[in-house]
Amino acid sequence: MKFKVTRILAFVMTLMLLSLVACSNKPKQNDAATDSVLSDPEAMISAKSSQSPNSAAPGNASSLAQFTDVRGGFFTGDNVLSPSEYKAEDMYTYQFNEHTVFTGNETLQQEIMENGKNPGLGIRALHGQGITGEGVSVAIIDEAIFLEPPEFSDRIVDYYECHDVQSQGGMHGNAVISILAGRTCGVAPGVKVYYVAVPSGFSDSAYWADGLNWIIDKNESLPEKDKIRVVSVSANLSGPDCDFESQEKWEDAVARAKAAGILVVSCSVGTDTHFTSGGYYDYTDPDHIENVRNGWWNYGYTGSEPTQEGIISVPVNFRTTVEQYDEGDYFFRYGGQGGESWGVPYAAGVLALGWQINPQLSPEEIKKILIDSAYENQYGEHIIYPSAFIEMIKNTL
Repeated sequence: MKFKVTRILAFVMTLMLLSLVACSNKPKQNDAATDSVLSDPEAMISAKSSQSPNSAAPGNASSLAQFTDVRGGFFTGDNVLSPSEYKAEDMYTYQFNEHTVFTGNETLQQEIMENGKNPGLGIRALHGQGITGEGVSVAIIDEAIFLEPPEFSDRIVDYYECHDVQSQGGMHGNAVISILAGRTCGVAPGVKVYYVAVPSGFSDSAYWADGLNWIIDKNESLPEKDKIRVVSVSANLSGPDCDFESQEKWEDAVARAKAAGILVVSCSVGTDTHFTSGGYYDYTDPDHIENVRNGWWNYGYTGSEPTQEGIISVPVNFRTTVEQYDEGDYFFRYGGQGGESWGVPYAAGVLALGWQINPQLSPEEIKKILIDSAYENQYGEHIIYPSAFIEMIKNTL
């Protein structure tokens, strides 16, 4: 009974958190055609679906829309789908986890899950060179999580619950730490993580401000080589698009962090902590930066509108991360759609890779290099470019 109540609380809190703070600014519709392969969803999956002899016949498939969440009850229940209940060519867009079974396409399902662990944009090639963020300390402020998943459990060096977090487990916090520091799906799997859990579902920036102040105080006690460099905050806590209470407390905490030499990355549009925008890559070739576009493909938006000056686009779709709602029951979740919440830890992870190369760089210096090294595509959009960023970092030595 305890597990059931915990699961219900986690489910409700996760939905509330997503509705309140998830960084998913829905873009304006744009009817302009795109040259990217992403303009043809079926073409994107053709290479994969053609490998599966058990693909559901189009005539038998249901009208299950792309990007449908097909996870089971409370996200932890089993959900076995027959071939007539889904479209094999759309599987890469669905949201599912290891409790989901696509009957007849189990191999394709596993391939999609594994593909989603790749951060893309050449990140794994950097890992192969030993650039993993090793020795760099980072912090995350998000919902409470369990510390069990081996994907990131040994990356957490300190865990602090700020106020009464009410429940543990969920999707959001687990996804954020997976993207930043996950062993198999993280941008910077070598970092040391200071994780601050805050209550979910409250429209009050004071909780996050208290969490950030704890990080700043903690940082004062750390030796120079272990200082926290960057804080990932996937929430919109101040600025013109925020309606939270106590925004001034958050802004004061950010100013204090800046004075302490800590870079804060958030979804607070219109503030200097916000410099990432949601984007998407080619599912069939996530390392091909020329095909990355700004915008949210799952909203039918192809993103021909150039990004703002000083804003870089980060791929957030087609991502596999950890999910956990009950103690002892952790598993991987794949999601075809994403929001800016996933872009913040991605950017923080790339910054950590840079600090591994040159730990002498200030927050202002390394942020400028990240923005200056962005790839500009034919539409004038600026895309985060990890390998170019690392080369520019090396040139500072």
